[in-house]
Amino acid sequence: MKCEREQQVIEATRDGLWASSLRAHVRDCALCTQTELIAASLQEDAARAERMMLDLPSAGMVWRRAQTRRREAALQRATRRPFLIVRALGAVYSVVLLLVGDLSGSSVRLPSVRRASRSDRGRGTRGRSTVRNSRHCGNVCLGS
Repeated sequence: MKCEREQQVIEATRDGLWASSLRAHVRDCALCTQTELIAASLQEDAARAERMMLDLPSAGMVWRRAQTRRREAALQRATRRPFLIVRALGAVYSVVLLLVGDLSGSSVRLPSVRRASRSDRGRGTRGRSTVRNSRHCGNVCLGS
């Protein structure tokens, strides 16, 4: 079914100029009522799409971002395996050191840390500490 005034309804919706006789026809014709609703909806969609086009970045910006992402992805792929290998070797090295330490029966000896007494501070000549084999830093002496 087709109405002869359908094209006039589309034009009136697009231009916003409605004749009183056309308005009366739209109230009486179901096909033209639907045509008006569809044309108005399409016009709103076109206006929304035009507004969205204004918010788009330039083609150059999109290209630079794509190139940056491509380089970052390539760098991640290139460094993934070496980092995995180094991590695995570090774990193996740690386990070997622990096993060697347990098998030899020795323990790791850390230097003792003690608080320096007032008599230790400021003594000595030419910046040397009076406490042998120690590094003096403020109030703490690291001795072996």
